[in-house]
Amino acid sequence: GLRVDFGGGYQGAERARAMYIHEDFAGTPSGFDIACLKASWNGQFARLSHRDVLGALMGLGIERDRLGDLLVTADSVRILCDSKMAEYLLQNLTKIGAVGVNCEMADLAGIAPREERCKEIRATVASLRIDSIAASGFGSSRSRAAADIAADKMKLNWQPVKSASQTVKEGDIISMRGRGRLEVAEVRGQTKKGRTVVVLKRYI
Repeated sequence: GLRVDFGGGYQGAERARAMYIHEDFAGTPSGFDIACLKASWNGQFARLSHRDVLGALMGLGIERDRLGDLLVTADSVRILCDSKMAEYLLQNLTKIGAVGVNCEMADLAGIAPREERCKEIRATVASLRIDSIAASGFGSSRSRAAADIAADKMKLNWQPVKSASQTVKEGDIISMRGRGRLEVAEVRGQTKKGRTVVVLKRYI
């Protein structure tokens, strides 16, 4: 009797919160309690990365699960966070690394939707095992995919893959550390030789 909605503060957010809503609930959910903070610096003299920003936030004692996406440009970063943390960050985030920053509250509506490019891959695979699908989508061998799984580099629907023999289905998302994401867009049945035809979308 529950449905689940996801929200990360803007369309296409990678890190999102989940909200469970009972089917009998007749009211309006209060929202995901996400705020946006903008930290700015002089981009002519400093270049800060996503890692720099995350390190500064961790240094303030903020846990990663209180933070959403960090949208870094040449001279600023928009930090999406739990709304309860916004005031604390506003008062305490004065430096990122050795670079002084100015912080202010920002409007979530001002964040442009994330535009993702994807490459469509049509492949025939021996089975819907995750090592076989990942090998086709990421352009590697099944043994390499199996090694990545053993090294805990691969996730299926954002959960660690436990075995190379795990099966996937249409709509599943495979993510690989350092390689991006892969969606199983379609499973189209079998060829005369018994191989399975799949359409994959690799986000680049």
